[in-house]
Amino acid sequence: MKSVLLCDSPGACGDYGVCKNGQCSCPGDGNAFKPTDATEPNSGCAPRVPLVCSQTSRRQGHHFLELEHVAYFTYLYENASTSGLVSRDECKTLCLENCSCKAAFFRYGTNFSSGYCYLESNIYSMTTMSPVDKFYNSTAYIKIQLTSKRFKSIVVIIICVSVGGAVALFILFWARIKGSQNRRQQKVKDEDAGEDDVDWSAGLPLRFSFQELQDATNGFNIKLGSGGFGSIYQGVLSDGSKIAVKRLHRAGHGEKGFRAEVETLGKIDHLNLVRLKGFCAEKFHRMLVYEYLPNGSLDKRIFFNKSHPCLLDWKSRSRVVLDIARGLAYLHEECQERIIHFDIKPQNILLDQNFNAKVSDLGLAKLINREQSEVITMIGGTPGYMAPELLNMHITEKADIFSFGVMVIEIVSGKRSRELSENGLFSMLQVKAEEGRLLDLVYPGLENEETGIKEEAIKLIKVGMWCVQDNFTRRPAMSIVMKALEGLIDTFNDVPCASPGSTVGSYRQTLFSAELSVLSGPT
Repeated sequence: MKSVLLCDSPGACGDYGVCKNGQCSCPGDGNAFKPTDATEPNSGCAPRVPLVCSQTSRRQGHHFLELEHVAYFTYLYENASTSGLVSRDECKTLCLENCSCKAAFFRYGTNFSSGYCYLESNIYSMTTMSPVDKFYNSTAYIKIQLTSKRFKSIVVIIICVSVGGAVALFILFWARIKGSQNRRQQKVKDEDAGEDDVDWSAGLPLRFSFQELQDATNGFNIKLGSGGFGSIYQGVLSDGSKIAVKRLHRAGHGEKGFRAEVETLGKIDHLNLVRLKGFCAEKFHRMLVYEYLPNGSLDKRIFFNKSHPCLLDWKSRSRVVLDIARGLAYLHEECQERIIHFDIKPQNILLDQNFNAKVSDLGLAKLINREQSEVITMIGGTPGYMAPELLNMHITEKADIFSFGVMVIEIVSGKRSRELSENGLFSMLQVKAEEGRLLDLVYPGLENEETGIKEEAIKLIKVGMWCVQDNFTRRPAMSIVMKALEGLIDTFNDVPCASPGSTVGSYRQTLFSAELSVLSGPT
């Protein structure tokens, strides 16, 4: 009696064989592959035209045979060939550009735009899978070699289509430029005519004229800094109070949208957020007026700098971390509309006269309704602080939490994240934890300051690790982080430093267990 084949075995149907219900077959309709031995169905298959690839022409004549609902026997998420989620087209391109890749297997993740990519250089048995939710379906892309005749005909078609497309694009581009010029001229006319259709009176903070702010800043003479939305200038109002004036670029803000955003930001009132005192909306001028904080930005107080040798002591650094957490928790969870900052970094944390920290530079067009789980916008931020999921347009407040985690490690260590690791901050932290050397990260000038600094430093580093996990769903809410920092919950009671010999995977699982412990509260 013939035994039934086990489809999850790499040798079930031989090279390139497809196993379905214990039966073997070759991929496709027989045009691309043939049985190695027609009398032995499980002996495997071979391409009818061998693959040809060279370093000078890696993709010449290569094409894909697409097989839906076909998986590979080595399917494990941690074995994916890419470090993060990619699109289906990106996965195929990676295989085409790699001479050794003979097949790409793509499996959707938790959304319809990206998933896990597996690139294989040795193709053993494949297996069919029952169609399930599209999130988890798999598609195999088997690389095949086109015959020279067919390849040349395809090249001719591509050239013809490319030339025709280029002509069409030129015509479309010219038409859009002409239309854009007309719209821009009309917009300037409308702005110069006034803003009669926008109510600038009710529900807004104090409105300044352009002349008032020009006088207050002495012609925008003292520049404090600049960012993606505009430049910031120091000023003094007629009553003697100091201000910081942010002069916005003329891009991306309609009149009614600007008014709505100013109204929302004007209602924000929290000890750890820089307060918006007023605004200017006059013709094409758009400015925001903030309170002035005398001790400047945090980056000048935590990283050693000859021009700013007065660094924060350990007690001040610990308080700054908690101040930032409180400000972000307010933005994410207590405002009528959630606000995602998108650019949390030491340069955007300002210090008042008592060195209390306040989150500044609240970018516009980053307000989302409470009913929304995500927001789609232009990707912004600073390299080194940007959450990895932003590259896949998966945008939630967890992006701020990642940036916060990076900054916590910088505050404790006194070093910029790029100085600490070139291969990923989280990976470096895992290695340090496994080797029991987390205290190596503490800034040398702080370690002998107080007897309790070691325990406090370990707690802050672990909070930072919790926040910079690649999987954003495992990052905690900022209100949970705030409670952990305040000592209201014992965040890492079950997360000791990993002992030597433990694996990165086990430490990651330990972190996940700690998250569950926090969400359920103290025992």
